[in-house]
Amino acid sequence: MGPGFASLTLALVFCFGCTPGSHIDTGNRAAVTEGRESGATPAVRSFRPFLGERWIGDAISYGPFRDGQRPGGIEPSEAEVREDLAILSRHWSLLRVYGSRGPAETMLRVIREDELDMRVMLGVWIDREARRDESGAVIETFEEAARANRAEVEAGIRLANEYSDIVIAVSVGNETQVFWSAHRSDPGMVIGYLREVREAVEAPVTTADDFMFWKEPESRAMAREVDFITMHVHPMWTGEQLEGALAKIRSEYE
Repeated sequence: MGPGFASLTLALVFCFGCTPGSHIDTGNRAAVTEGRESGATPAVRSFRPFLGERWIGDAISYGPFRDGQRPGGIEPSEAEVREDLAILSRHWSLLRVYGSRGPAETMLRVIREDELDMRVMLGVWIDREARRDESGAVIETFEEAARANRAEVEAGIRLANEYSDIVIAVSVGNETQVFWSAHRSDPGMVIGYLREVREAVEAPVTTADDFMFWKEPESRAMAREVDFITMHVHPMWTGEQLEGALAKIRSEYE
């Protein structure tokens, strides 16, 4: 799923320490606990999707691009973003966006200026910076992607700090690890960016990926670096209709 798409996303957020008494009996929870005890980046920041006492976790993913618009090309105007947010705010109070450049700052500014009761999970889009052969040797590097990643990280840090009253979490990377991703990236690179962002912001930090990655043992190194896990489940991609979607999500979660 790219940064320019507006879509309803079925996702589970595994919140370590989000609410009193929460319990997730998974290997990745053990990995986070191990990370705390070993002195690695501690997962101690609670992700609390609330406005006051009201839970706002029924979020929507938002990409403001309309026909003829795209990231890096023609972008939506402030008036278009304002129109979108006025509509969305009637139904949702938590937005997830995939990138920190382009219209992300406009969106945050409009939320503040218009005093909308909305919060944001800010994305930092990460693309792959190298291609490896079967032995793991680097055979091609993508300098433009590396520059774009650097710009995303810096923008994400700046926006998370400037709009700390609105940004309640930062997601560094989207589906960078699952085997079918078109921008599958080196885990070490993503972990480096996670650490950099987490050291520079106060909001809890996560990375979002498909359940097919999070259920594998190799995901535990990534789990140690985040405050909570964001897990994607796409029931329609596996042939499920709306009626069976929730059961599919529940089965993968369990």
